[in-house]
Amino acid sequence: MPPRCISPMSSTNSSSPSSSPPYNGRKLKKDDAVSSMLQKASQELEHMRQLEKNHSQHHQQSASIPTISSTKSILDSSMCSLTAVTTSPPAAAAPLSQRFPPACREILYDIPGNLRCVDCQALNPQWASVTYGVLLCLRCSGRHRGLGVKKSFVRSIDMDSWTQTQVLAMLEGGNAQLNSFFHRHEMLHHQNTALAANSDDDLHRYQTNAALFYRKNLASHADMVREAGLYGGREESRRVRASEAGGVREKGKGTTMGRGRSAGDKDTAAPSYRSSVSM
Repeated sequence: MPPRCISPMSSTNSSSPSSSPPYNGRKLKKDDAVSSMLQKASQELEHMRQLEKNHSQHHQQSASIPTISSTKSILDSSMCSLTAVTTSPPAAAAPLSQRFPPACREILYDIPGNLRCVDCQALNPQWASVTYGVLLCLRCSGRHRGLGVKKSFVRSIDMDSWTQTQVLAMLEGGNAQLNSFFHRHEMLHHQNTALAANSDDDLHRYQTNAALFYRKNLASHADMVREAGLYGGREESRRVRASEAGGVREKGKGTTMGRGRSAGDKDTAAPSYRSSVSM
């Protein structure tokens, strides 16, 4: 399914002026604004990447400094005790506090379906399930927390700290995209906001093999986008993914949605959803 989302300004392929479409100043201005916002978002994401890299390097350097242990080694009764110099096991790095970047936030709310909660359709959702790249209202965010972090990792768009990979998962996900995926597998949600907000029926779909397949592929897709370098938008990331998949096919093996996987690889978690998910 082709992504319906914010994208870089597309060029017009025309061989002569007579074949060009009529000038549309409003459309060009909109395309310029989208392109400018995408460029700002790319810079913000690159800044996040650099901060995370510097933070990790600083922690590794600090952890490599040797310390004096209280352990004593006694050689024999005629010799004095010696203090052994050891290296303490490295402590976990303190989390790096980074807010959701403003330009990325603008793009996030321009993704189809993201102006309403993915579950109950309440307006102006301010919470997110990073696991699925979707936006939630306050009430539904609490219901998702009840599923556990392995099934739905909930963050506040404005109050919590974010990593670059988490932001990329949000920019590559989307409420309409997930609901479309569930719709293809006949996992529909309540159209009535009041019923949806007070029912656990919608939560069942997040505990299925289809949901497991979706969140695994979204996570691997976000990692792929991160490794690709500067963020070029949803259309660009899908073009890169399709190009990589085509390259694997030329080597004589089919590919799946997972990066570097062949059609012969077994997926015991969700074998029946390999060809139907869209990223």
